[in-house]
Amino acid sequence: MQLAFKEVEEIMAMHYGVTSAGSIAFRGRLQHLQRAGFPSGVNTGKGKRATYGWSQVIELIVALDLMDVGLMPDAARSIVELNRASLLTFASSFAAEADFHELVEWIDSEQCPLSATKIIQVSAGALQRLSCASEPQLGLLTGPQFVDAVSDEYAFEPATCTINLSKRLLTLMNALWVRAAVDHGPEFAAATTIGLFREWAQNTLAENMP
Repeated sequence: MQLAFKEVEEIMAMHYGVTSAGSIAFRGRLQHLQRAGFPSGVNTGKGKRATYGWSQVIELIVALDLMDVGLMPDAARSIVELNRASLLTFASSFAAEADFHELVEWIDSEQCPLSATKIIQVSAGALQRLSCASEPQLGLLTGPQFVDAVSDEYAFEPATCTINLSKRLLTLMNALWVRAAVDHGPEFAAATTIGLFREWAQNTLAENMP
């Protein structure tokens, strides 16, 4: 998958429900991150078009979600950059055990079973450590782990931002599927979207294997 900045802007704006009145401010957010060299690998050099692959779009979605809960752009960018390898490995394991037809159903409904759900958490305490020596860690939980954590009446957790990564991935795949279906039909578009995601996932898992 290789998307131009304009394509990413359109998909992200739809994903976050940006209205025409807020489009200029939203574009400014994306451009601010891009000028800061985020996500990594987007700026290919002077005169070359910026392109976004799966890794870059996932990093961007998480950063935008963190900004949505009040983080400054540089703070959101720093958290994603510090946790990049673990975040992308976690994302690449999504739907690994689902067959093609199951994943098509999940993409179409933008929902998946609890067992396949991927949750990202970042606590208020982690955000405070941005200016300290220790690196703020993202909490990466499966759906069942998340349910166990919030059901434990004896567990104490500070205020936490929670991101449903599986929902984000399915929404992204749905948008790509719809765009491709206009030119190639729904069946080919679904196969292409799923194939590209799984190719990226396999390569990412292989790169980050110990």
